[in-house]
Amino acid sequence: TQGSGARVYTSASPLDSFSFRQNINRFPGTPLPVLTDRDTRPNVYYELRRREDGSFPTIELTIDGSRNPSRLNVLQYTGNRAGQCGDTVALRAHDVRQAASFRVSLMVMEEEGEALTSRPALTRSTLTNQYVYSLPDTDGPVTGLRLTADSTYPYDVIQLVEVHVNAAESVHAYERNANGQAGAPIVPAQQTFVMPIELDGETEYLWMGDLWGSAPDNVKGHDMQYWSSPLRFYANGLVKRMTWEGAWEAR
Repeated sequence: TQGSGARVYTSASPLDSFSFRQNINRFPGTPLPVLTDRDTRPNVYYELRRREDGSFPTIELTIDGSRNPSRLNVLQYTGNRAGQCGDTVALRAHDVRQAASFRVSLMVMEEEGEALTSRPALTRSTLTNQYVYSLPDTDGPVTGLRLTADSTYPYDVIQLVEVHVNAAESVHAYERNANGQAGAPIVPAQQTFVMPIELDGETEYLWMGDLWGSAPDNVKGHDMQYWSSPLRFYANGLVKRMTWEGAWEAR
């Protein structure tokens, strides 16, 4: 088993009750690499489909960078619309192209903040709608974005071509699960320990887990372990989400 990831609980005092805050070894949902591959050809898109309850899934972006982003670009393909086909005499041959409305919220230090109140700049081209959102300044590092289409959009499918965040060194997109549960483990290991270690005179913490099925000779007792690089803590007590690291070294 890969366990339940790496759950983080916090408390105002060691004597008070602890509350679950985050899981640093789970993806936010199903990975959507097509949305962050810089391929802006209009016919290369992901179909965001309306759920049975009428809502659209939330797209979550994880962001890593030395500077906070100031702009979010969302590119929507609009060419594949239903309507009459082959009737060139008709005054309207396709369904009317509609602009989607998205709720955008920033994740600051892994916590979701209020939704943006400003409207995006909309640019229509031959086959696309482009939405450009201005992002506000924040008191801490922006670690992600959540993007949810409004349920009033008249069609059941939104084709998204690309989602781009400026100033980000690394951006990954995910479709969040309907029940809010996290996705698959980032590191496919079952947690065993969080080990304190002294590095440069400071106490750091390494996440450790068993990589079941990794033994070359197929002997379970010979399976390898995964040791993370030192965990990174934010000012609010939360921890930076883990990433798969093939190797790291202490300097």
